[in-house]
Amino acid sequence: MIRRKTKERPFGATDERENVILSEACHSGAEGDRIKRSRRISICMLLTAFLSACTDYAAKMEDDFEEWKASREFSEPAEETLSSSGATLSSSSVTVQSSSSETSVSSSSEKAESSSSKVPEPAEGSMTDARDGQTYRTVVIGSQIWMAQNLNYEAENSLCYNDDPAHCATYGRLYTWAAATTACPSGWHLPSKEEFETLFTAVGGIGTAGEKLKSTNGWNSSGNGTDAYVFSALPAGFRNNNGYYYYEGNVANFWSSTEHGSNDAYDMYLDYENDSANLYSKNKFDGFSVRCLKDYEQNLSSSGATPSSSSVTVQSSSSETSVSSSSEKVESSSSKVLEPTEGSMTDARDSQTYRTVVVGSQIWMAQNLNYEAENSLCYNDDPAHCATYGRLYTWAAATTACPSGWHLPSKEEFETLFTAVGGIGTAGVKLKSTNGWISIGNGTDAYVFSALPAGGRDNNGNYLSEGLDAYFWSSTESNSYYAYYMGLNYKGDSAYLNNYDKGYGYPVRCIMD
Repeated sequence: MIRRKTKERPFGATDERENVILSEACHSGAEGDRIKRSRRISICMLLTAFLSACTDYAAKMEDDFEEWKASREFSEPAEETLSSSGATLSSSSVTVQSSSSETSVSSSSEKAESSSSKVPEPAEGSMTDARDGQTYRTVVIGSQIWMAQNLNYEAENSLCYNDDPAHCATYGRLYTWAAATTACPSGWHLPSKEEFETLFTAVGGIGTAGEKLKSTNGWNSSGNGTDAYVFSALPAGFRNNNGYYYYEGNVANFWSSTEHGSNDAYDMYLDYENDSANLYSKNKFDGFSVRCLKDYEQNLSSSGATPSSSSVTVQSSSSETSVSSSSEKVESSSSKVLEPTEGSMTDARDSQTYRTVVVGSQIWMAQNLNYEAENSLCYNDDPAHCATYGRLYTWAAATTACPSGWHLPSKEEFETLFTAVGGIGTAGVKLKSTNGWISIGNGTDAYVFSALPAGGRDNNGNYLSEGLDAYFWSSTESNSYYAYYMGLNYKGDSAYLNNYDKGYGYPVRCIMD
């Protein structure tokens, strides 16, 4: 900002009249009071020196400022360079009109995320629903234009949380799935599961999408997000199919248009404890929020992971691994991936043998570790469960449980696994075993990782979630009390990374050094 100078005299300078007044003040006082006068003179001399120094400093600042102004005339950048992500937003204004709504979008400048990396600030605008005159904020994220507020159109089979209209004003309405599929105004639609996955990719991946999409306030505990892309997801809670309302302040559920069987459909799920987003299938009669997406022609390209076909043999003091290659495997999606190279390893400590598998550049145990270490146990204290699921370990026990030549995977190594199987959004269905999960929760086990729903044990000694969830400790700490784990759920096709109490008992999958 350029400073306007009202006077030519630099800050701190004194004129002749001021010096006379200062001198008189310094030499006034009773003649006989020599001690007090001496003190006054010393103080005034110090004040005079200070004012002189201020005058010199102010003059230097004026000179520096003039030099800076001169340099700016020759160094103004012609165009701002965006971050290494390569994302670029047009500086033009976009206006979209339809029979029932009008959308206006204007671009703006960069926005800094909490990670200190920069992303282009999403282009924000607004749209008006001609059916009821309500106006909604909108935002461009990647190639998509989203409503940046939950839909609040009063349709049949829609309602307000706790039947309170004030909640509708804050959170929008909750819709059954059938109502949600037709609730969006003309020119907009209920997003599909794939369109949510496109959103996750645009904001940097499903593993951190929750933090970036959640609003900066309104979430319980420390659950607020950064709202880095101005999606502003609020924790509206939901209404179950029995008419009960739950979890305002804790969760956000957004219907997708994609069905999962005759009774369920997919939703995008965020919660206050998790930085990731997830895609689950829920009962169609539940009441969830709706975010409408602007109609556009979608072109998606498929990607495939190609595991190595080489043969590997590894020996160490406590284990031996042999891996042999095999042929192609066809997934249920009809796309082909090379079948992962399978083998085995024997733990020399107790002579137990485990299946192994090469996925991408990694070699994983294809079964949960069952080595009896201190602070490890069997689900329900039943050895039969150890034979099926392996043992459950506290985090401290898990960090040293793997045999020599193998180790507990880090959070980053789990992320590498997700990339190798096609992304975290579908990693769950590809890593889950083809049996053992309740309801319709079984996976395709496309990469022979064979994750079973072993559940876990909390730090009060309660056993939980057998048949429903799979948890695997990572070596990465969140803080002195929490560490990260990889999770899979019977209702979701995605995987997720979360952090929780180190005293919990979770299974272990070892990865080769």
